[in-house]
Amino acid sequence: HALRQQRDCETHLAEYSKQACALALPYVDHVWPGDFLTQAFTGLPHQGQQAFDCITFLDVLEHAADPSAWLVRARALLAPDGVMVASIPNVGHWGVIADLLEGRWDYCPVGIHCITHLRFFTEQGVQELFAQAGYTIEQCERVPVPCPPQWQQHWAQTPDLQVNPTSWD
Repeated sequence: HALRQQRDCETHLAEYSKQACALALPYVDHVWPGDFLTQAFTGLPHQGQQAFDCITFLDVLEHAADPSAWLVRARALLAPDGVMVASIPNVGHWGVIADLLEGRWDYCPVGIHCITHLRFFTEQGVQELFAQAGYTIEQCERVPVPCPPQWQQHWAQTPDLQVNPTSWD
């Protein structure tokens, strides 16, 4: 909705949930209910092939049984100079590491431990996923939640442990 207002652009929502589609109707130009992987995009030229300038997967791919298939499908729908914007939680976050070191993995209704997540990604895993689907990552922005310095120092000094401290935040 904000993008539509700020950029005066046409917006579409592909969404499986009928309830979410109904809620979105006043805020987007077109709603495509049903499975994104099989959506026909009836009414768009070439059933949506190369029709979209930008496709967003905002906290979506971790819920997909086959996120690679979603990226491949989206690539076919993108215009030749189109872009993908994605937001994906980092399972390598220090909070998850701390939980695992304590022998815990407590599922929650939201967040990294969301009970509906089917896939879990680190930054390296995200890069591999996108590369395998034929994308080039031009920009990666993080939303940092810094690791406590004493934990970071301890993990970085653990003998024979290969660490990537930037991924913890």
